[in-house]
Formats: sequence, structure tokens, C-alpha cells
Amino acid sequence: MIVFERTVFGFFRYRKVVFPTPDGVSDLLARMAPNDIVRFNYDGCLPPSRDMIDSFPVSTIIINLRQSLDQIWAGMRRTSCRQPLRKVEKMLDRVRIAERSSAAAGDFLALYNRLARAKPGLTHLSRRAFRRYLGAADVRVIYLDGRPLCGHVNVGDPHGGRAGGLFAANRRLENGESPVMCANLSRYLYWHEMQAYRAQGMESFDLGGLGHENPQESRFNQFKLSFGGPIVTGYCYTFAGAGRLARICVRAYEELRRSKIAHAIPHI
Repeated sequence: MIVFERTVFGFFRYRKVVFPTPDGVSDLLARMAPNDIVRFNYDGCLPPSRDMIDSFPVSTIIINLRQSLDQIWAGMRRTSCRQPLRKVEKMLDRVRIAERSSAAAGDFLALYNRLARAKPGLTHLSRRAFRRYLGAADVRVIYLDGRPLCGHVNVGDPHGGRAGGLFAANRRLENGESPVMCANLSRYLYWHEMQAYRAQGMESFDLGGLGHENPQESRFNQFKLSFGGPIVTGYCYTFAGAGRLARICVRAYEELRRSKIAHAIPHI
């Protein structure tokens, strides 16, 4: 279980929990102070409580890294996953992957915020907010002919044996860029990451959220489903010690993050 913490409105302690465990969640919720807010995705359903201020269904794809690489490869869809990976492998003289470096972090943040400007609903990520993740996260960027085209930010929990994505970005919405090439490179980067985390002893790789409505039909979902893992459903929960006041503040904060002025506020 990995916990990222920040202060909201100078008063609330907001903690985002990644790969929560039942014992870890129980401990966090039992020790909540009035100014605490805790949010996490959970593979299951928790009983209602007075401290639960929000919940909604979420889905993701989990790749079993306890399989051999051949088994993982065989589980991928042939035309929509393995063939694009082969295409990238044929041009590896033009491809480079940078990871865990300040240059990769800077290139990823630029990629992400360019995508946020072009994609409705995706919020700007400030440098200060991004730094909160860097101590526990792995940043990888894939370059084609020296240009950064795609990047991922992942975390790995060695105690729980689970790794997976926090953020992903590419140039597919920029004028003059090839969406197919961006998708192929992003797919190759995921395959590279699965192999890396498997070598570290991780047992599973979480490809991140799916649209939970009609998960088989969305093009976004099809990209992740092509890797062959099962759909795992659960809920995103938010708990708070201050109840109704926290609910109001959380909603105000989220509206502010989605607003046009969010990029001008350094702590958002």
C-alpha cells in the first residue's frame, strides 16, 4: 500500500492511497482525524459508514505477472496488440526509453499538460503536485527519433506485489502527430514495464481505469483490453473525518481543479 499526502485549503490532510490492503484501509479509517480525507480504489465493496462521503464504481485490467513472458504474450490479442508490438520492434533503432531521470520527468510533465490542454476533462498537473509522486513513482518516456511521444508514471508496491499506472500521456491529439504511432509506442512502453516489474518480483500489473459503462465498446477500453487481462471491478471511495464539511470542500476543490484558472494556482 502506497500513500500520497497533501494539504487542501491549508486545513484538510488529503491522502490518496494506491493498492490499498484491507488491514491498511482499516487502520487508516480507524485513525482519521476531523481534518482527514482519504481516497482510494478498492477491489470490492465496503459497507456504508458515516465517514464515507463518496463512492462510485471503477474497473481496471490486471495482468498476472506470475505467468511466464510467453504466457503473457500469448494472452494478448494478436491483431490489436501483438502485431503493433512487432511493428515497434522492427524500428527499435529509432526508439529510446528513458526512465527514472529528471529529463524524463520534465518531458513527461510537458507531454501530460499538452494533452490536458487538448482533452476535455483532463486537469492540468502542476510541477509542485507532480513532485509529490516522484519519490515513490517510476517515470518512463519513450522517444521516436529523439522526440518524446509517450510517457507513463507508475508505482510498484513490493509488499503487495502489485504495480501499475498513475498517469499516462502522449501526443495523439496534437496536429501533425500520428495517433496510431502514439498508440503503438504507448503499447510497447506498457510491455516494457510489465517485463521490468515482473523481473522485480511483482505479481500483477494494473493497467489503470476503464470506463465502467460498456467497457467492451469504448476505443479507450479496447486499447487496454487488448493486453488480455481480466476486467476487475470495484469502487472508488472517499472517507472524511469532518463529514458534510469535507464533502463540500472536496467538491469545491475538484471544481477548482477542472476550472480554467487551475494552471495558474501553484498548489493545485
